Amino acid sequence: MIYHYTSIKSLAMILSSKSIRFTRLDFVDDPEERCFVQDGIDPSKYVFVSCWTHNQQENMPQWRLYGDNGHGIRIGLDDDVFGIVQQNGHNYLVNPIPYPDSLFILPLLNDSPLVNVEYVESPLKKKTDIFITLENGEKALDFSKVGFFKNKDWAFLSECRFVAYTAPRNKKGNIPNNYIGERIYHSTTFLDFPIRNEVFERMEIVAGPNLTKEEDVILHAIVSKHLGRDDITQSSFAEIDMI
Repeated sequence: MIYHYTSIKSLAMILSSKSIRFTRLDFVDDPEERCFVQDGIDPSKYVFVSCWTHNQQENMPQWRLYGDNGHGIRIGLDDDVFGIVQQNGHNYLVNPIPYPDSLFILPLLNDSPLVNVEYVESPLKKKTDIFITLENGEKALDFSKVGFFKNKDWAFLSECRFVAYTAPRNKKGNIPNNYIGERIYHSTTFLDFPIRNEVFERMEIVAGPNLTKEEDVILHAIVSKHLGRDDITQSSFAEIDMI
């Protein structure tokens, strides 16, 4: 299982759409992940992530940072959340809904889109490994160095994340030549990937420790409507004052 802390409002969107939102890397909360820029080339604009943790034990900082200061929820899902399709010997995530006309989803680097974040002294030191110049002079990126590293100050998150790599699509529907060297980006800032039905139905939900009675009523109504059940677990921090 993997776990994700979020608000009740975001849960309603997840359940109603049966999808998980991936955010473009230059919009995440760690500013160092937005600083991998060289010669005006910004790799973060091609990478989308959804952040989770393998840690089954509840985490107070996660409740504060991402779980609406304890007024939100934590969902648990099997780690094979998304469908994977094979084409021309490569694995791809099942297309997001809707699939933007402005980009292509690139093949996965590994069999799974789920990776463990590596916490290092200085993520920016990895920058020199990202940018590649090919024999013909065109610029390329080693995406295996993008979206995997965070400063060790964030290690308390014990984060894993789903990563999707993209390329821009031109008006003819193709990937532009040397799009990296030409700094051609797309405008999409998030992608919603559908959750596999069998994983969706087994979703576990933990109610935040600071839920009010009104929030609890709303949460149960949302879960009952979309999952047809009422088995919401109470947070183990429910008796602790988080403020």
